[in-house]
Amino acid sequence: MEFGLYLHEVFVSAKRSELPMTVFVGATLERLAALEAQCRSYPGPLSAAIYVPLLQIQHGPQLTSENSDVLAKATASIRKVFESFEFGTTISTSATTSPSSSSTSPTHTTATAPGTSSCALTVLLLYEVVADPPLAGLVPINTLRNAALLAASTPLVAMIDVDLAPSESLGAEVLRPLRLGGGGGGGGSVSELLRTCSQQRAVWVLPAWETHKRLGREEGTRVAQMALSGDKVTLRRFQADELIHYFAKLAYARGHAATNFSRWLDSDVPYTVPYEVNYEPWFIGSRALMPPYDVRFRGYGWNKVRVWQGVSASVGRLFHRRVSALRHVSIRDMRRGTYVAAVDPQIRHCRGVSSGPDGV
Repeated sequence: MEFGLYLHEVFVSAKRSELPMTVFVGATLERLAALEAQCRSYPGPLSAAIYVPLLQIQHGPQLTSENSDVLAKATASIRKVFESFEFGTTISTSATTSPSSSSTSPTHTTATAPGTSSCALTVLLLYEVVADPPLAGLVPINTLRNAALLAASTPLVAMIDVDLAPSESLGAEVLRPLRLGGGGGGGGSVSELLRTCSQQRAVWVLPAWETHKRLGREEGTRVAQMALSGDKVTLRRFQADELIHYFAKLAYARGHAATNFSRWLDSDVPYTVPYEVNYEPWFIGSRALMPPYDVRFRGYGWNKVRVWQGVSASVGRLFHRRVSALRHVSIRDMRRGTYVAAVDPQIRHCRGVSSGPDGV
């Protein structure tokens, strides 16, 4: 058996979005609830690559019956989410792929009628058959991001982690100038975003925040919702009251401190962010100029740092790193007081096998 990622099925929305920007994400199956929340918060194209690891020691061209069942259940779960955002439309399948077949041709599923709200969702289901249990526990996150990026067709793209919720303004304020026939002032207008990202090789940093880990579930959810629908005055007040802080301030300050959040809160004018080692912001950029994510990374940690290095060094350092003057923001709700990464059941099983009976 040849090991690697296989594209099993693709779901493509029939919705036609006016937004010229696709949010693209990589995720594991247990993040479907987060993907749903993200889809509800962004009314534009969203491309997601979902990963399912299959531990299989035996060799041969076919999956075991157990792994075939796992893949079938994963497909059903994703189909349910996809159809929910297509408002119960009829789904037609143009091809059929048996999970136990040696064929790796994907099934392409398309909704027959568009919806009018939430995102226009594209989902790629990819699986990987691995014989090494520790490897199965390490998600090929950057490969997933690249797959989701390849599925985007808009001129602008933005990778935003699946457990981050985009603010209402990310869609509403970027879309407004397009509805008015283009033009419009400000760093966030469609015309300026397209021009700076393509002609000036600029990228636009999206400031990210998170609720304070001391907040309980109810209060954390309320603060996050108010922050997502509020303005910079709201964010400044929440920050002063220690309800929110910039993303990863307590865990990995170097990852986002260069954004200069105080300046962003007080400024209505875009400014340039100097390159700093370990900086890993989320950002809007040209799809045609977006460098691929480094596929050598599996698991998490440093996986976004390398792409920012590539952006900063791309084509003779001609990229301009600018921070949006609008109130676009992503926010993670710490909810119960401590953020704990969810673990896919297959990954949990693989880690259990690799750790042995004593958990060592």
